[in-house]
Amino acid sequence: MSVAPAGKRNKDSLVTVTGIIRNNKAPSIAEAMSARVRLSDGREARFIEFPLPREKINLMPIHGQYAIVLPVSDYLPKKAILNPIPTGGAATGFMIGVVRDVTSEDLWQPTTLVILSFRDVTGRSYEISKRIATGSPLEVLDYRTLQHH
Repeated sequence: MSVAPAGKRNKDSLVTVTGIIRNNKAPSIAEAMSARVRLSDGREARFIEFPLPREKINLMPIHGQYAIVLPVSDYLPKKAILNPIPTGGAATGFMIGVVRDVTSEDLWQPTTLVILSFRDVTGRSYEISKRIATGSPLEVLDYRTLQHH
C-alpha cells in the first residue's frame, strides 16, 4: 500500500493498494469493484479512478529505494471480471486512485482504513478492509514520478 501527495498544494492523495480476493465457493467473478478510505474521524472518501496506461505503471519512491512496477494486467477491477476465480483460487492485483480533499498526512494514520467493495456473479456484496498505516513507510511515493507507459 502506498500514499503520495497529489493535486494543487498537495490537498489530494494518490493511493495504491495491492490485494487478494480469495474464492471459497463456486467459480465466480468479482464485479462493480470500488475503493474508499475511512478516516479516523469517520469521514469517507472514494477513490477516483483515472485512465491507465497500456502496459504498466512505474512508481518511484521518494528516497530512491526500489521501483514498484504494476502491470496493468493486474488491475483488480478488470482482472477479477475478465478472469473467473476458481473454487479455492484467488485473484491478486492492485487498485489505484486519487482521493480528493484528503492529504497524505491525514491518510497515513493508524486508524485509517482502505475498503475494497465488490459483488460476485450472484450479486452478493463483499468488502475487504485494511489499515493504511500497516504498510511500509518506505512505500510513500512522490506522485510526480508516476510514469505511464
